[in-house]
Amino acid sequence: MKIGLLPSTQWSNYVLGGGTEAEFCQDIARRLKPLLEQAGHSCMIFAGASDANSDGARELVYWGAKLALSIHSDAGYDTGSHWAALCCKQEERSRPWYTAVMETYCASMIFTWSGQKVTGYRNRGYQQRTPGVNGVAVIRIPESVGIPSALIETNWHDRNPDAAAERSPEWRQTCAESLARGVLLYLGHAWPPVPMTRKEEATMYCPTFPCPKEGKYHVYSIPDIFNSLPQFQAVFPGLTLHNPSPKPVDVYVWVTRDSGTISLINGGSKETAGATFKVTLPAYSRKWVEMSQYLSRDKYIGGASLTVKCASPVAVVGSTLAKWK
Repeated sequence: MKIGLLPSTQWSNYVLGGGTEAEFCQDIARRLKPLLEQAGHSCMIFAGASDANSDGARELVYWGAKLALSIHSDAGYDTGSHWAALCCKQEERSRPWYTAVMETYCASMIFTWSGQKVTGYRNRGYQQRTPGVNGVAVIRIPESVGIPSALIETNWHDRNPDAAAERSPEWRQTCAESLARGVLLYLGHAWPPVPMTRKEEATMYCPTFPCPKEGKYHVYSIPDIFNSLPQFQAVFPGLTLHNPSPKPVDVYVWVTRDSGTISLINGGSKETAGATFKVTLPAYSRKWVEMSQYLSRDKYIGGASLTVKCASPVAVVGSTLAKWK
C-alpha cells in the first residue's frame, strides 16, 4: 500500500518553550515512515514549501498514494484541555480511515511525563472541513481524486505540559508509534487491540456495544419516528465491527423491521437462517461494513433494529442513521 504523509509546514507556529509545529511534526513523520515500511508498505513524506502544504499534497497525488495522513499539532482555544487530539475530516467515504487512525492513536498514547501517568489521549472529536468554507489543502486535494485522507492534530503546542512533551524525542516516538498502530490496524495488521475512545456524533448513533461471549445480541433499535414524514427514507450508512481477539471471528448481522422481515439485503449468507449478511473479521481488526441500501421505500417506515451474532467477543461500533427526502 502506498501511504503519503503530509506533516505540517507551518514554520511560523511556535511551540511553547522553543521550536515550531513544522519542525516537530516533520520529525514525527520521519519516525513514522520506517514503521510503515517495516510492515511492507511504501511510504513517502511530502513537506512542501507552502504554508498550507498544497504543493506537498499535489506531489502526493502525482506519486499515486492510496492513503493520505496529515500530521499537525494544535493551539489557540480550549485552554483547560490537556493530553488531547482532534481529527479533521472532509469526505464521508474516508470515515473508515480517519476513525481507525484517530481512535487508535488516542487509545495508544500511553506514557509517563514528569511523574504523571498518561493513559491515553482524550479524543476531542471529528471536525468537518468543507472546501470553500474551512477546507484545508492537505485533505481537499487528495480527496478530490478519491484518496482517503485525515488530518490529526496530535497535541497542544501552546501550553504545558503538552508543549514540553512535544519537544521531547521520546514523546514524538510514542506519537509516531501510536499513529503507526492506527494505520496498520486499518490495513489489517494484527497489532494488539486497543479500546475505542469517542465516536462521531450524528442525529442518531449506535454506541460501542460489547458482545462478551458467543451469542446473539440486540444492538440497536430505531424508534418509530418517521411515520409523520411520509417523503423520508432511512438508511444505515455503515457499521464498524471491532474484533479484539487474536483469532478470526464470523459475525452475522440482521437488520429487521418491526414485523420481523429483513429490510436490507447486502450480499447475504445462508449459513445462518435469516441473516442479512455475514462478515469475517481477522484477528485484532476493525472492519467498516457499508450498508447503503434503503431500510424501506415505504411511506410508513416504523421502527427497525440491528442485531449481530458472533462466536467470540466482538465490539460493535457505529452506526449513524441518516434521513433525507
